Amino acid sequence: VIQFKLLDEKKFIIEKWPKNEKEAVSIYALYNLGEDFAETFVAYRYNPKLLLNKSPAKYQILKNIFDNVEYL
Repeated sequence: VIQFKLLDEKKFIIEKWPKNEKEAVSIYALYNLGEDFAETFVAYRYNPKLLLNKSPAKYQILKNIFDNVEYL
């Protein structure tokens, strides 16, 4: 389900995705948009407090993708 939702919302995610380096959850996330998304995705699931602290906007995008399921 998440895979199809991501495909449907790809344009929205790319347009709304914060591009501020200060919002990256890791150094690796600075490499490109794909790595930033991957690292953010992992942070949402396994270190949500870090993500929420670094980028509330990215947290909200992932929360929407996860149908409001949170892992806090």
